[in-house]
Amino acid sequence: MRIARMILAIIAGAIVYAGFTPQRWYLAIVGVALFVWSLENSSRKLRMVNALAFAFALYAPLVSWVDIIGWNAEVFLTALCVLPWLLVAVYQPHNSLAVSAIRMASTVVLIEWVHSGIPWGGFPWGLLAYSQVDGPFALASRLGGEVLVSAIVVLSGFALYGVMRFRQWKPAAVMLCIGLGLVAFSHAQKTSDQSTVTVAVIQGNVPRLGLSDQEQAKRVFANHINQTHMLAHDIAAGKVERPQLVVWPENAADGDPINNRAMFNDVQQVVNELNIPVLIGAAVRDGDVGPYNSGILWLPFDGPNQRYEKVHLVPFGEYIPNQSALQDLVKHFGIDTNNYVPGSRTGLITHGELTFGDVICFEVAYGDHVAQSIINGAQFLTVQSNNATYALTEQPTQQLQITRFRAIEHKRSIAVATTTGISGLINSQGAVLVRSQEMQSARIVGRIDKNQSLELIDRWGSGWLLFIAFLFVILGQRKDSSWKSTGALNSALVA
Repeated sequence: MRIARMILAIIAGAIVYAGFTPQRWYLAIVGVALFVWSLENSSRKLRMVNALAFAFALYAPLVSWVDIIGWNAEVFLTALCVLPWLLVAVYQPHNSLAVSAIRMASTVVLIEWVHSGIPWGGFPWGLLAYSQVDGPFALASRLGGEVLVSAIVVLSGFALYGVMRFRQWKPAAVMLCIGLGLVAFSHAQKTSDQSTVTVAVIQGNVPRLGLSDQEQAKRVFANHINQTHMLAHDIAAGKVERPQLVVWPENAADGDPINNRAMFNDVQQVVNELNIPVLIGAAVRDGDVGPYNSGILWLPFDGPNQRYEKVHLVPFGEYIPNQSALQDLVKHFGIDTNNYVPGSRTGLITHGELTFGDVICFEVAYGDHVAQSIINGAQFLTVQSNNATYALTEQPTQQLQITRFRAIEHKRSIAVATTTGISGLINSQGAVLVRSQEMQSARIVGRIDKNQSLELIDRWGSGWLLFIAFLFVILGQRKDSSWKSTGALNSALVA
């Protein structure tokens, strides 16, 4: 029986992983239902074992793209994602499945909170909420962010478990009504008179010709300069609408165009040719301080203007945390980083009629960080990314899903510019209006809507939900009836 339960937990994790595939959001709910089943009538120790089996089956394939760096990096990252699920130890079942559902939802929310913040700023990847982008429950993000959406996924899984195990339909009907209500809520919020902004994104592509790092950086920079020249020609020929902003990817200028005179001249020349502000992705130093992973608003004839420095740097990718203590680990992994310095402010940029929030790559997974630009007045967002290392893996698709979630959550359109793909334009409902292909050069021009309204998640955040979840977990530690699949449970399912 124990082996069978563990196998069921592994199958459940694999099905939840499949739910992160676009348009298959419902599989995450099915997987949670099977995971709940695997915990039935289990001791605390067995629940922890099954939770680890479930989490491993979910995260091992979800982050397998990191094996491009090395198998040891994949093992390390998978372990960081899996270990928080040991907190299932605090989950206390109840003889009412409704109470058990609330306790499990609260436990999972706290597990994902730990996963997203510990250690070194966490790794908020693979949250259950991100599987729901194409489903109705994603709209709940406007009320409570990923915290509420993940909780709803767990509650829906319990409702489905009730149908499969006890043929109790009422909880499933309740979750269905919630989903339909969220869709109706979304349609009621739509307006037909939203103003728009025309944005262009440049994807220069990265050559794979066995070049040295320095030669490759020069080629990437040249590719983005050339694509921007071609965009200027397209605009002059009337082939595309004239944009109000052009966005380059993160590290498109993989150097310091502010302090390097040759790079400065190349950027200024093409920006002057466009006569349009360009958001440049570059590594910049302020004297002896830096480099900063920066988004620079470059103005025609005036040069560098406002700048945003990436706040949430990637541990072991852009800096080494606790370098003295982890020196041997870094040496074993063969890690060589740029030792970036983190910025200290939000990515809000304002120029004329443009007010937008800049987010750099990995930061899009941090909901509270993105929200700061929205609260400060951003009408739309830009996401600059460099996913070249993980090109043609699942990583670019997963990041696009998270970006779509942010668009839905804050009701903001997003212009995404990446070096190798996936670049594109996303509207405020999370729909991808146009996207590039990977490993190809691309120029994308289109209109996206602007919005100034604040959603409840922007006004109140999700901390209050975390507090409520913590209370439910703490209150659940008192001794009560254990969860058993008896006939009495059928009547208690919605108690």
